[in-house]
Amino acid sequence: MKIFKLLGVNFALAMLLAACGGGPNNTLTAPSSGVVQYTTPTSIVATTNSTAILSDGSTSATITVLALDANHVLLTNSQISFAASSGTLKVTNALTNANGQAQATLTAIGSSASSITVTATAGKLTTTVDVQVIPAQPPTVAAVSLVSDTQAILSDGTTAAKLTAFVKDANGNLLPNIAVAFSASSGGIAPVAANSTTTDASGTATAALSTAGDPSLRTITVTATVGGFTAQVQVAVVNPVKAASLSISASPTTVLP
Repeated sequence: MKIFKLLGVNFALAMLLAACGGGPNNTLTAPSSGVVQYTTPTSIVATTNSTAILSDGSTSATITVLALDANHVLLTNSQISFAASSGTLKVTNALTNANGQAQATLTAIGSSASSITVTATAGKLTTTVDVQVIPAQPPTVAAVSLVSDTQAILSDGTTAAKLTAFVKDANGNLLPNIAVAFSASSGGIAPVAANSTTTDASGTATAALSTAGDPSLRTITVTATVGGFTAQVQVAVVNPVKAASLSISASPTTVLP
């Protein structure tokens, strides 16, 4: 009788192991479905699609963080946390997607600062990006124009386009000390130098456009905004192999309200 009881116990245990994923060595394993395999990056990079946002909260900046391994390969399923020094920050996805990107959207709602710093963190890694907050309607501006120093940038990220905005009053005079918000439909955009997105004595402001790690071939629309005035220019992302045959020349475009 004891032998039959022992056999019964062993049979029940075997069935339990099989139901729980037990292997030939009777090792219990967790179910694989629904389990996220997190990755740990060795570096992270933050970019913004807009160098400035309006103080009334009517515009926003998309903050994109790239997670990379030691070989600079983009990683999926890396956890990124976002924080902003002021304003309102809404996280779109804190876990990097198939393109290695985590994203959040920033507005100036609740901010009285002239600049907002967004901090992204992954483990012990930290990176930051700054976004200016500018008045919704500067009183003296009457026109904005925008030019690019190139019609195309390379998909491998080795080149960038320099964007120059010109801000004028009603008499056509170039205006200094006017903050310009540069934004891009994709890729990343950043000041060329400190304070370069505010017009200098000659009434010009500058920013640089990059692919921000996205190698896809596409056309990027860059917009310069000052209050209710905007101007746009398009820059193509091209294959480096075909770039040698491309004739590059600046093509200014002006859009007035």
